[in-house]
Formats: sequence, C-alpha cells, structure tokens
Amino acid sequence: MKTPVEPVNVYVHGRSALTLCVDKNMTFKIDIIDEDKDLGEIQIGDFIESFEVCPCYWNHQKYKEKWIENIELLLTGEVSACCLTTWMHKPNSDDNYRGWILYREKEHIFIHEVLFWHPGNVPTFDQNENIISIPLRETEDEEGNEISEWEVDLQSIQEYIKSTQPAG
Repeated sequence: MKTPVEPVNVYVHGRSALTLCVDKNMTFKIDIIDEDKDLGEIQIGDFIESFEVCPCYWNHQKYKEKWIENIELLLTGEVSACCLTTWMHKPNSDDNYRGWILYREKEHIFIHEVLFWHPGNVPTFDQNENIISIPLRETEDEEGNEISEWEVDLQSIQEYIKSTQPAG
C-alpha cells in the first residue's frame, strides 16, 4: 500500500525555495534531503524545518545511523531523552554543536531544538559519540518566556523507525 503524500512549498526569506512531498500520515521524520548542499530536514507534525549538517566529522550516513541509534535507545527505555545531533565536530572539542532533543514522557515525545555554544555549554559524550549532557526538559526560560516545543506520540516515533528498516 502506498502512503499518500501532499506537496508542500518551502519558503526561504519569503521566496519559494522548493516543493516537497510530505507524508501526512507520519508525524515525525528526520533525514538528509540534499547531500550536495549538506541539508537535512525534520518534520514534526505539520512543522517542517530544514537545517545544515556539518560533514566535517561525520558523513551523511553516520548522521542517519546516529539518529536511529539514539531514537532506538529512547524507545527501549535505556534513556529518557536523546539528542539527534545535526552539527557534529570531534567530541569534546571547542566547537559548537546543534541538534534536536527528544524527551520521552510515557507515550509522549517532546522535542526541542538545542544549540551547544562554546564556551560554557559544551556537551559531554559517551563512548559511542552520543551527547549525554542533555538538559532537563523545561517549558519556560529564566525570564518566564515559553520555550519552543513540539509534541508527537510515541507511535509516530516507532513508525519512523520502522520506515527506516529494510523491507522484508
């Protein structure tokens, strides 16, 4: 059975940049969409955002493998939060890192974009190069402003992982 897709126009600085076909049945997806331009994309429900990936340490395939690895750790309950890194350098270097944190609370996944800026906010890594210094989930900043957050159900994350597995 084919999954229905719907065209969505993506705008950059007010101009139409490209049209994507979005799977409206899947409410979570992350992928590399243009390897030549080092461009990735995350879909969380109707929210879609493109992001640059840094191929200076990991190649595109490694990013995809690490996203799946981290999500699987979240699904098995080994971790209650994981980071899908989108801008990776050598671990523990003085560089900046970026990613999407997934917080699991029972059947709900809350998602925040995160920037680890040097100095002072350098992440720590485990032996598998996964970011493990994930901040606690907060819904407001120090000044009481709401933090941007997206939510999907656990089933959406499970369906995403299933879609990345070879058929058979």
